[in-house]
Amino acid sequence: DAKAEVPRHFMYRGRIRKINLTPDQLKALNAGELGIAYLSGGYHLLDPEHVEVVRKLSAEHIPDLASGEPEEENEFPIPDDLTW
Repeated sequence: DAKAEVPRHFMYRGRIRKINLTPDQLKALNAGELGIAYLSGGYHLLDPEHVEVVRKLSAEHIPDLASGEPEEENEFPIPDDLTW
């Protein structure tokens, strides 16, 4: 969509990814009224029913948008007392 100028970042496969949305799409995505699926080399907005169909067929193609945490713990975490 040419009006999709609002970036939405999310974790997928251990990396931060970005999809550009319209303001209305962003509101719907954040409210759970839309979902994202990685299909055919790109990210696509889907309604919840279609997200569940894709999840049943191939769950690894659906990013977890609810989690703000990385998918995996860092093997070498940065200590809390480290000063730069």
